[in-house]
Amino acid sequence: MPSASNLTLVRAAALCLVNLERARYGVAPLADNGQLASAAQLHASDMVASHYFSHVSADGRTFDQRIRASGYLGSYLAENIAWGGGSLGTPRRVVNGWMNSAGHRANILNGLLTDSGIGISAGTPEGGAGGTYVHDLGAP
Repeated sequence: MPSASNLTLVRAAALCLVNLERARYGVAPLADNGQLASAAQLHASDMVASHYFSHVSADGRTFDQRIRASGYLGSYLAENIAWGGGSLGTPRRVVNGWMNSAGHRANILNGLLTDSGIGISAGTPEGGAGGTYVHDLGAP
């Protein structure tokens, strides 16, 4: 479960699980991108701090506007978000949830998307223990 002391490990685990799913379907792995990771982390932290859950931030910016503000200028962008309380907030549970949702799954398995940034905040938009995840994806 995400906590303030293990977020680096949890982010790595989430990307590993996403790339395992891509490999299972013959899709090349995603490369970690610092600009996408920055945009994703800011959004995950904001959703927990401001108690909302949406692809549109509290200040009205869409995911592509947030990603572009990070300096990432890719031509194709996508975003997956999720949160889970308690044991539902682990990387395995979140990635499994994404793979069982048609839109999220399509983003994960889209071979045009090559770059990845995952942001995770300990806690949930509703308060309490768990994890809030933002996965920003792009193509240069």
